[in-house]
Amino acid sequence: MNEWAESEVVRFHLRELSEDLQRLIDRIQSEEVSDTDLYLSIAHLYHHLNTAWNARNFKSLEDPLLLVDSTFFELASFPKDLDPWNLDFLPMQDK
Repeated sequence: MNEWAESEVVRFHLRELSEDLQRLIDRIQSEEVSDTDLYLSIAHLYHHLNTAWNARNFKSLEDPLLLVDSTFFELASFPKDLDPWNLDFLPMQDK
């Protein structure tokens, strides 16, 4: 099992992503969603997805480093080690 599989940080952000994505889908199907609403919703989804990946080595949501503003912004930014078009980023055991 990978170490990140035990990360409550990863699980939290993926659950939030799933719930927020379903809410957005429901809203799109039941009401008119403005460009601004869609922009903000998609940005929020990216926040959770990016943080799930970037914080995969944090085990606990209580880790004090997660409360530091610079860490928060770094974790929420698009991952520097994730590129779906570049297989060189794949972990060695998956190549």
